[in-house]
Amino acid sequence: MAILPQQYLFNWQHVDVASDLDRLRLVLKAIPDEKLMLQLEADRDNGRDEYPVRATWNSILAGVVYQHPSIAALRRELRRNAELRMECGFEPRLGLAAVPTDSAYSNLLSNILGGDEA
Repeated sequence: MAILPQQYLFNWQHVDVASDLDRLRLVLKAIPDEKLMLQLEADRDNGRDEYPVRATWNSILAGVVYQHPSIAALRRELRRNAELRMECGFEPRLGLAAVPTDSAYSNLLSNILGGDEA
């Protein structure tokens, strides 16, 4: 009986050896979130824009990728890691001031989950 080697469409070894930022880049490219971002940005309209919707959303995805157990842990990582802030889309010139507050994350998550509808 002949054994034919299986050709794989996707090789997990590439992901396993990738850096954390590379894995985040893969996720950010793969998530079909454009319609959500457009809706959230439209909902914000002329409201405060201290923390851009897309950058804040990307940082939430980073929290999932990096397995942060809380928003507080994610915020600590963002304050510590300028490269991560840049990858998420925060303005580099703002430095630590670019990191969203707890309430900014809470508001965004509430908007995503529909908590502000009455």
